[in-house]
Amino acid sequence: MTSINNNLIFSAKTINQEQLLQTAKLIYSALPDFYNLFFASFSIEEVYEVITNQINSKDAELEETHIYKDANDDIVVGAYSFYQTSESTSRQFMGMKKFYRKINLEKIDEVEQNLAKFSKNIPKITDDGSYLARFAVDHNFQGKGIANALMEDFIKQSNAHAKCYLHVKKDNLRAINFYKKTGWGVSHDSLDYIIMCRNR
Repeated sequence: MTSINNNLIFSAKTINQEQLLQTAKLIYSALPDFYNLFFASFSIEEVYEVITNQINSKDAELEETHIYKDANDDIVVGAYSFYQTSESTSRQFMGMKKFYRKINLEKIDEVEQNLAKFSKNIPKITDDGSYLARFAVDHNFQGKGIANALMEDFIKQSNAHAKCYLHVKKDNLRAINFYKKTGWGVSHDSLDYIIMCRNR
């Protein structure tokens, strides 16, 4: 992995509103299949707003979001979010509350049906460890070592746990190959999303 420039990786709690929006767009790009489920009730701008609220909310799924800023333009070009697997249910519940507050009541049944279908394709992680919930690098900045730097930072942040986990869509071969190159292995691959695991 490349060496991290610590001056370029920050907690998302320290950035300005414009950079938060840039971060929200990256978070969206990390899991569009999930966020698109809400388009029956939301605009894309409203999805970005909810993501931003999750980043700023205590105990929400995106509370621990770290970002990589481009040194020249001071823009956010990479981001990841993580939490402990033991906190998955509570953090996801807090995150969903942010969405449910904005859902059009006439569309709530449709959204819930879509969420139920989506959830069936994601295997459960039952072991303790750190969970890499979101991971993305702006496509204009890929191939510059930013993903490696963010991954190294995540591993450092998760030092209390022997194992790390993530979900990735089975057909996202580019992401899977990157994760394998950085020490991850497939531990469950029977659904549309697979679990990958990494020992620290």
